[in-house]
Amino acid sequence: MYLNLFKRKKKKPDRLELVKNNTLKRIGAFRKHFSKKNKDDNFIQFFHVIRLFFAELFKIKYEFTFEELGNELERRRIDKNLKEKIIFFLKKLSVVEYSDERLPDSELKKLLNEFLKLFEKLTFNEQKVKETRLDKILKFLRINKPAMQKKESGKKQNILLILIQPILSKLKIHFGKSKLEQVHGMLIKALDMLDNNKIQKSKQLYVKIKEKYNQLDVEDKKDVYDDILLLYTEIVSANKD
Repeated sequence: MYLNLFKRKKKKPDRLELVKNNTLKRIGAFRKHFSKKNKDDNFIQFFHVIRLFFAELFKIKYEFTFEELGNELERRRIDKNLKEKIIFFLKKLSVVEYSDERLPDSELKKLLNEFLKLFEKLTFNEQKVKETRLDKILKFLRINKPAMQKKESGKKQNILLILIQPILSKLKIHFGKSKLEQVHGMLIKALDMLDNNKIQKSKQLYVKIKEKYNQLDVEDKKDVYDDILLLYTEIVSANKD
């Protein structure tokens, strides 16, 4: 009997990749049967896919509310901007899930697309991206590579100037919240107020949100239009009850 001392051990599959692949299969099945099922079935399946994803990603029990998931998320080391987007998304899910009316299929598809964007960012495996030494240096300095590749015709640029300019621009960007971030924050508060049955306060905040919305540029308006519409719909629905 011969022992193979040099036999390679099988690598354990990457957990993040497993979560990603499992979720993609579920999303594929959900999309495939979407038109064949009724609203209630699609609604249940949609929330099932999302809950399973976060349960597997964070290794938590499946039976959680989206508010509990938001609290869990606060403890996780995730990019601040991404975390805010996820928490806002969870707030919307919470409102939609406990609403008396089922979302139209078109709105459910929009929520799915929004989830897919977050899913892509949460399952991005940085270890699989090969980096050159220059990439690592630029990453350490928090400089985008395209900024290094720009050339001014007829001029020799000073390398220090190239390095400093993106840093200065980043410093300007990060002072205070942008108008879009302010709108997102206000939307979260307004949805919280509805959850706590503070309908009048939510209506007052909605007016302020509309004012801020009118100050946004066209692209930012597109980003939050559906969210503001959802808030308006929920306020109207709450007034009827």
